[in-house]
Amino acid sequence: MQLASPPKPVGEKRMTFRNLDWPSFKQIQQLLTERTHARFAYDDGTL
Repeated sequence: MQLASPPKPVGEKRMTFRNLDWPSFKQIQQLLTERTHARFAYDDGTL
């Protein structure tokens, strides 16, 4: 009898950028969404 391996845990990786202007946010967003399934929240200069 073979036992299946348990599923790998799904984790989160978080980063915070402060004092970020809107054009910089859009550039980071474009670069990362092309390569990952990253989600973003931008609020008053904080990404």
